[in-house]
Amino acid sequence: MDSLDIFLDLVDIDQTKKLDDNRIKQIYQFLLSDEYYMSPNYTLINKLFKLIVLNNRWDAYIALNYFDYLLFEGWDYEALIVRTLLLDNNICLAGEFCLDTELVKTGYSYFRNSSIWKGRDYYDENIPLAMSKWKIYYDDKSQEFCAVE
Repeated sequence: MDSLDIFLDLVDIDQTKKLDDNRIKQIYQFLLSDEYYMSPNYTLINKLFKLIVLNNRWDAYIALNYFDYLLFEGWDYEALIVRTLLLDNNICLAGEFCLDTELVKTGYSYFRNSSIWKGRDYYDENIPLAMSKWKIYYDDKSQEFCAVE
């Protein structure tokens, strides 16, 4: 089964149910593949990331892919918040942000209008102006997120 078939198969997943381990592994691998980046189905992609959180498979690699996806798709404030959370090494809170975030409302892309989440403003004057310089990576050795210099 290729990734497009997997993607189409995932459309019907009921987000309210716990999924079996094989299905979660399939979603996890799919989200690590980056093959969904060009999909206009933001609702499904966001739903898959949320399923990973809800099924306790959220980790540094998925969190990083979530950030990269937000950045790639132009969700600037969302990416800024997740970037800051990850650089603070707060993976769990990044997962909570994922659960709390809607990328689509009533059929339209929904973009946050500020970098404030849960009463904290995640804007930092040290963040590079060019989004292309927002990149971060996960260092397996130190088990920390680092900004690309």
